[in-house]
Amino acid sequence: ISLGHITASQMGPLPEGVALPVPAELKGKIFTKEGSPIEFFTSEKVVVYTADGEEIVGTENGEIITKAEAERTPKTGVRKLFDSATLNEYVDFKVGLPSYLPEGYSFDRAEQFVDKQGKASPKYMNLYFRKANASKEIIIDLRLADKETAYIASTSGTMESATVNGVKAIILNGHSIDWEADGVLYGVTLKGKGEDWDKAELIKIAESIK
Repeated sequence: ISLGHITASQMGPLPEGVALPVPAELKGKIFTKEGSPIEFFTSEKVVVYTADGEEIVGTENGEIITKAEAERTPKTGVRKLFDSATLNEYVDFKVGLPSYLPEGYSFDRAEQFVDKQGKASPKYMNLYFRKANASKEIIIDLRLADKETAYIASTSGTMESATVNGVKAIILNGHSIDWEADGVLYGVTLKGKGEDWDKAELIKIAESIK
């Protein structure tokens, strides 16, 4: 399902005996531990390596990330903001706050990831809502809608279409909803245990964000 800058996909495990070709951007770049080039992916889990025998842990923008590189990369920090009235000063879009929350829940904080130079991108912000003695959080992911912030969400669980104030949305696994409106990408996630919230409650929170 595509929502513009948001794409969601539902998938199951690769069936035994089925092989999928390696993506074009990785051909000739990934190998087995013995040095043989990998041309197909199967249901069997394997560790992959570079031609020089370095273990690969992932990719970013089509570039391979080795285990050594990942361990050398400085960890980013987090900027925490506790005044909901000043959040617009830190981003390049209007921060939408929910006017409806389940009983007892209130704004706890906002967070932005900070790079090693101490700078946070004005394109991203996460909002957190909690209540006393509850292990569950409501998390709202906000992003300026552009090519850089576009993302793909995938699940092996449930995926269904919905609407938020007349705009097409996606619900994944019954506890998160994503949509795009007025140049902003929104994601609301109910995280943790302790309460049963149904899909209607999730949509009600989403539709109250203004």
